Amino acid sequence: VAVVAPRGQQNAMSAEIYVDSGSGYASKATLDYCPSAELAQAIGKMESTFAIRKVEDLEEIELGKWILVNDEHMAVTAISETEITVKRGVNYTVPQDHAAGSMILFCDEYIALDETDYFAGESLNVKALTKTGSAQLALGSATAHTIEMVGLANRPYPPANVKINGEYWPEKVVGDATLVWVDRNRLQQTGGDFLSWFDGGVAFESGVTYHYKTVNDSDV
Repeated sequence: VAVVAPRGQQNAMSAEIYVDSGSGYASKATLDYCPSAELAQAIGKMESTFAIRKVEDLEEIELGKWILVNDEHMAVTAISETEITVKRGVNYTVPQDHAAGSMILFCDEYIALDETDYFAGESLNVKALTKTGSAQLALGSATAHTIEMVGLANRPYPPANVKINGEYWPEKVVGDATLVWVDRNRLQQTGGDFLSWFDGGVAFESGVTYHYKTVNDSDV
């Protein structure tokens, strides 16, 4: 279980993470709040430099670390109070469209981990109890987040830089289709600089098979 969160109030110092796997809540980790920001405008899949606002703890942000915007991981290459430049779709993620106001979490070095072994498919309840200089939020007052374990860390990375007839995400394909991509390797990509979804390929991961599905839309 991994937890990351921005500082919700100025006097918040940290948070204690409690997890309930069916036998009651138990303290599992201490969370340090991560720097954060917001998208100042909507962005598409291809943009790598865009406007941001409401930057918190800018001095704590390190270049080359990965960040989270909705379900997409990106890696920071440059940042100011008003603008950020990133690599898109790093790790196992794919570039997505994001709405204005989407939260940016600079979470690479700020993830709190419950290192208990759970089974894939197991359902857990997780709470974060804010700590200030004078008190800790009561367990009963904290919001419960229900999650299902999926074993993500053991899954291969999907292929990247996918094009159909030389285009990224074409709205439709008529006639023959040529599909190309580059390989990714979860076991190899464990250090050094992050690869964006648009970067070149690496050595194919042994034992991994790619699958694709074609769908015919008779209305087009």
